[in-house]
Amino acid sequence: MALAAAADPTAQRLVATRLMERVQRLSRSLLQNNADASDASQASLLEILKSAGTFRGESSLERWADRIVVRTALRSAAKRRAEGMTMWDDIEMAVHGSSDPSVIVREYLDRLSEPARTVLVLRHGFEYSIEEIAELTGVSPNTVKDRLLRAREAIRRLVRREQLLDAASGRGGAR
Repeated sequence: MALAAAADPTAQRLVATRLMERVQRLSRSLLQNNADASDASQASLLEILKSAGTFRGESSLERWADRIVVRTALRSAAKRRAEGMTMWDDIEMAVHGSSDPSVIVREYLDRLSEPARTVLVLRHGFEYSIEEIAELTGVSPNTVKDRLLRAREAIRRLVRREQLLDAASGRGGAR
C-alpha cells in the first residue's frame, strides 16, 4: 500500500485488481442502477488509490476498502436524489419467470429503500457487525438494528406476496 500511495503503477494495478470484483459487487448491492454502480465502483477505486497512504493495516485491505465503497455509493445515491432522480430511473428489471435465485434476490433487494438495502447487504452479504454498519453509515447502532429488522420483514412480505400470486395464478412456486 505504501508503493500504491507513492503512485507506483504496478502496485496500484495490483491493488485495483485485488479489489475490483469486491468493489463492483458491493457497489451493485448498494445501488439499484447498473450505471450508477459502475460509476461508484470507478470512483471508489480511484478514492482507494488516492487514500492508499491512510491504510494502517488495522483491518484487512478489503474491509478498509469496503468503508470507502460504502461512503462513495451512499454519496452517489444522495446526489441522484438531490438531482431529482429516482432510484428506479434506467433500471433494467430482471426478466420475470427466471429460476435464477440471484435474479430473484436482486429483484427483492431492488424493492427495498436504500437505507434498508444498505444494512441488509452489509450485514448478510458482507458480514459486518451492527457497530461496523453504524460506523459505515453514520447512524446509531439502534437505527441499524431497526433498519435491519424492517428490511427483513419487507423481504418476508415480498416473498409471501409472490407465493400468494404464484398460487393464485396456478404457477405453484415456479417463477
